[in-house]
Amino acid sequence: MPYMWGHKAKQNKLVGRLDEEYRKVQKLHALAPGDFPSPDKLKKGLEAFALSDFPTLSERLVKVMDNCLANDIPQLLMWLQEGEAADSRSRTRALEPDIDPTGNPFAATTDNASGPSWIVDATSKARWDNTFYTVCGNDAAAMSGAKARSVMMESGLPVEALSKVWSLADVDKDGALDPEEFALAMFLISMARKEGSGVLPDVLPDSYIPPSKRG
Repeated sequence: MPYMWGHKAKQNKLVGRLDEEYRKVQKLHALAPGDFPSPDKLKKGLEAFALSDFPTLSERLVKVMDNCLANDIPQLLMWLQEGEAADSRSRTRALEPDIDPTGNPFAATTDNASGPSWIVDATSKARWDNTFYTVCGNDAAAMSGAKARSVMMESGLPVEALSKVWSLADVDKDGALDPEEFALAMFLISMARKEGSGVLPDVLPDSYIPPSKRG
């Protein structure tokens, strides 16, 4: 019984000088006050439990945890960052036009087919490509009408206007939108939201026709 009383006395003494212990640990390890739990909350916890019931601190496990925090977790974060960078490079390459490695990089490509420049600029195309592949998956060749409807309805345009956008954007009339057609649809929606549905053309001007759809 005196053994237990000794532990209890030490525990009560620790509770009484908890603020002092905080300052010691803070100075020893150069810690900020915000790194510590609330003293009042910790005191209540110390009063509710007997420290003698807890197992002895394992120096070996402390060293293992220190090594994990100092080496393993930073290494894991570096691997994750490298993986994200590789995915980003892959997506960028997928968006780049097909260029003959032995030829002039500014020569006409499949993205610059004959005729006027496409009304959808490269920045907007890349943004809407990201939406397309997020909705349909990285290997998708076309977006179904059902999926396109869900995306297009988010614009808040009237159904009549969206129906006209679909008729204009589905250039090959196959009931689905490939990435170029989807980008055109989103361009038309953006234009209608800014200027009103009345700006939507009845027939696509040549500059609106996706490069791959031009004869």
